[in-house]
Amino acid sequence: MLDKIAQARRDGNMKLPDTPLELSVQIYRVFGQSEGKSPSTIEIYDRVLGRLVDPEGGLGPDVRIGDITEAELREYVVGRYGRELRFGGKPSPATNN
Repeated sequence: MLDKIAQARRDGNMKLPDTPLELSVQIYRVFGQSEGKSPSTIEIYDRVLGRLVDPEGGLGPDVRIGDITEAELREYVVGRYGRELRFGGKPSPATNN
């Protein structure tokens, strides 16, 4: 996994919008491990994000992060998990910052 990250960095493909989804998920996994996330948390990330990367039923491994829209992610979540969108189409209520 680290070899793919290193190679992408050498190739200049580490600009976030251009990073393929599959590589982004791998980077997120390494980041979680480096932050001390528990193995069970990492397994949950792997399972959920692996479904998103799946070419059959997900968005696919090669889609670029910058090409994924909020609407596509919402459609994926609703379709995959059968959840209704609440709070005016947002995943949580608006907060006053």
